[in-house]
Order: sequence, then C-alpha cells, then structure tokens
Amino acid sequence: MPSVGYFKHRDGIKSWCRRDTSRAAAASNPRDASFPSRDRDIATSVESMAAPKTSGHDAPDTPGDLAALLERAERRYRPLIHVDQALKRQVVSYQANKDAPFYRWFRYQEGFSTQLVDRLIDASGIKSGTVLDPFAGIATSLFSARERGLDAIGFELLPVGPFVARARLAAEQLDPAIFDDAARDMKAIDFETAPTGADTAFKHVHISEMAFPPGVERKVNAFRHHVDTTIVDQKLRDVLHLAGLAILERVSYTEKCGQFLRWDTRSGKARVTYAKTRIVPFEDALNAQLDVMSADIHGFQARADTRVRGSMDMRQGTTFELFGAVPAGSIDMVVSSPPYLNRYDYTRVYPLELAYLGIDDAGLKKMRQALLSCTVENREKSSYLEALYTSQGRIPFFSEVKAAHDKNELIGAIHRHFERLKEGSALNNPNVFRLIKNYFFEHAFVIFEMARVLKGGGTIYYINDNVRFAGIVIPVDIILSDIAHEAGLETKAISTLPVGKGNSSQQMGTFGKTEVRKCIYEWRKP
Repeated sequence: MPSVGYFKHRDGIKSWCRRDTSRAAAASNPRDASFPSRDRDIATSVESMAAPKTSGHDAPDTPGDLAALLERAERRYRPLIHVDQALKRQVVSYQANKDAPFYRWFRYQEGFSTQLVDRLIDASGIKSGTVLDPFAGIATSLFSARERGLDAIGFELLPVGPFVARARLAAEQLDPAIFDDAARDMKAIDFETAPTGADTAFKHVHISEMAFPPGVERKVNAFRHHVDTTIVDQKLRDVLHLAGLAILERVSYTEKCGQFLRWDTRSGKARVTYAKTRIVPFEDALNAQLDVMSADIHGFQARADTRVRGSMDMRQGTTFELFGAVPAGSIDMVVSSPPYLNRYDYTRVYPLELAYLGIDDAGLKKMRQALLSCTVENREKSSYLEALYTSQGRIPFFSEVKAAHDKNELIGAIHRHFERLKEGSALNNPNVFRLIKNYFFEHAFVIFEMARVLKGGGTIYYINDNVRFAGIVIPVDIILSDIAHEAGLETKAISTLPVGKGNSSQQMGTFGKTEVRKCIYEWRKP
C-alpha cells in the first residue's frame, strides 16, 4: 500500500450537479481609490431586511449600513477590477489539463491548468528563483514552475496531492521499458481469481462504504496485493498505485459532483434516484490508465535531455504550520488557489482516494478540522493559531494579524449581518455564520505569511471566487485584498472571467440569479 502523511482545496456549483471550477485575478492599492459601483445588485437583498440602527465596528448595524459598505468597497476597487477576455473556464480549472501529459493522470477537479501557471509566470517576468503554492493540490503550480527551470515549494494537507506528486516524480525516473513490462503483466492478471491479502485490502472509511459494484472491490484488492507483494522497486510501485488511485471513481458507484459525492441508486446509499452514465469495468479502466501513463513516460524520456528543471519540494501538512519553516523574503512568486468560501468539503469528495491511501475515519475527521475553514463543519481555530504562534515565539505576529482582521469594517458588518440571520433562523444552515467568520480570520494569517516570505518586488497570484449566501454576495476578492494591503502588499489588479459564477438552485429560487465574480488577484510586494 502506498505510504502517505496528510491535504486541501476549492470551488462551487453552478447547478445541482455541475461544478464551477473557474477562477480569476488581482488588484493595486485600493484605499485611495474612488469610483462608481458596477455590482449594485450585491446590496439589493440586504436593504430589504430590517434591524435596529447603531454604529461602530463592534455594535449591531442595519442591513442598509452593510449595503452602503458593500457599495463603497466596490467603488474603491472599481479601477482595479477588469474583465480578462483571455481567461477561459477551461484554463482556470482542471479542464485544460485533461489532455496534458502527466497532468491528465489524475482528475483533480479543484485545480487549475498548467497553461494558466505558464501565463502567470510569463506575466510576472520571473526568470529564476522560487515559486510557492501554499494550497498545492496535485502540484500543478510546482510542476509547471519546475518545467520552466524555477524551484518550487508546495504545501498540501490531504495526502492525495503529495502522493500524486511523488508518483509523478517517480515516473519521470522510470525506464519506459520497465513500466511497459509491469503494465503488460498487469493486463494479463485475472483479478477475479488473483490472490488478495488482509494486509493489502482496501479499508473503507464510513463515507466510502458500498462504493463498488459486486466483484469490483475484490479486483481492487487483488490489484493492491499484486503491487505490494510483487513489485520491488518503490518508484514503480508508486506509479502503479497511482494508476489504481486514478480509476477508483470510474469503477465505482460514485461521481464527484460539485460540493459532494453523488451515489448511483444501485449502491443503496443514494438519497435521490440517479443512474451513473457509465461504470467502467475494472480491467478496462486499468488498462486504459496504464496506456495513457505509458505514452506520457515514453514522451518524457524522449525529450528529457532538452529540459533544465528546477527543484521541487512538496510538503505535507497544514498550511498554517508549514509556513513557519519558510524564511522571510525567500520566495519570488506565489501562485495558488485556496479553498473557496463555499461549503466545499474535500474530505467528503475524496473518501475513496483517502481510504485507498490508508486514511481511517479518525484521520479523515482530523484532516477536516485542519483545513482552512471552507465547510460548515469547521470549528474556529483562534486558540489553535494563538498556541501555534506562541510555540514558534511569534506571538507579536499573531497579534498583528488579528488586529488587522478585527479592524476591517466590512468583515465586521458581514459578521453581524449573518449573525442576525442565524439568530432569526434565516440561514439554511446556522453554521454558515461560523464558516464566514472563520474563513476571513484564518485567511488573514495565510495572507500575512505570504507577505512575510515574499521578496520585495515579488508577486502573488491568488485564484478565488466570490460567493453568495442567503442572497448576499460576499466580495471575497475585495476583503482579501484589503487584508493584503494591511500585510504590506499592493493590489495591482483583480482580473475576472468574462462569465462569472452562477448560484445554487435554492438561492435562485428565493433571491433570483446574480452573477458572481471569478477572479485572479495580483498582489505585489513593494
């Protein structure tokens, strides 16, 4: 079985089953800007709600006050927000990677494309140095930077990304003939009768139980047993396990669908009637995956001597803890897409893959709480962060970040508004209030840490979406850019996709449809 440690990441749903994976871009010092608002509709549903009139950052305010704050924020940033016609959904999502060698090996729907990273590297003008991705996913930023001769560092909490990255690096060092021999042996195995073993068997987490059609789990176990008991070379073993990991969804009753895992009715776990378009036979899926991997390994070896590649360091663990080991002023560029503020729970979308890598229910729950808050199940991390920075001897840094967050007027108004909605039972989940509160508090630490490790003149490209809860559009791009300003960064631009993100069917039914910006923020350190 592949060895692992811990992961992360992102997006929203445009309709009941179609996930919106795009993102877009960045801004310059907004605090001196003044301009008319384009997005007046973000305030419409706020103004219709009543509350007692008060003033002050810590006191309750009216929905009208929030509407005014939102509109003023939009005016301040209007000169920096522009539509980039070249930003297509395929590029700002995983879609453009579907045919890219190596990147196509594992479908990571929360990621972005290597084409986007190439474009951002070109825009930054960086020719040498180190690129950081603190939410690295399956290391698209890292591999893309490495291909350009840049060194790359990535952080990832869930073990899926680090394992995919490790296996891909191993594949680059494999003799294609050795891989082909192993693949040929695999294709000759009768997995219905091949040996299995208790030590190598697929051990489910609760969420993944009943995921496989009759007979398929036995074949998965026979595959795992063969790899672990007959393949001596660790690099080859990792690459073959990646093949097994990559086909789990295709051979199962499950389908990744927006913010959740959708179940075929035949599984016995489906809450609604649903028939998956196709459940691929195990042998067909495995053989096709091995063929794709073989083609890419051969192609890599054919051109390997023409490439000068940088170093790559994929670190597994929580972003909050891993930042402490990065020296100040050591990073030339950051390219990243954090978890979005959209209730997306990666541990519930990737349970099959996590179980394949040996994560049990206790480990899964621990990871869920270690994520940058992006789901209603996340508990607050204030005490954890204070203890972390105390242990690092950096309590003044903690206090500085907390003060920058606490004084943000718009964050305070949004907190109070959603607290009122929670108290009035107006939220479809009362923990949405906690999610919003946690998201910006924790993000303040991520942004201040990025600013700390970035060199002067360095650039951060941050890919994220705005969101809508209870009819209110929350301008995540503006709020995070305000925090970036407090951290000493300048917002040079916020580039948006020509077409934004839609809303859930529930929200559209209650509040109507409002397009939400999908953005790439560009922050520069003077």
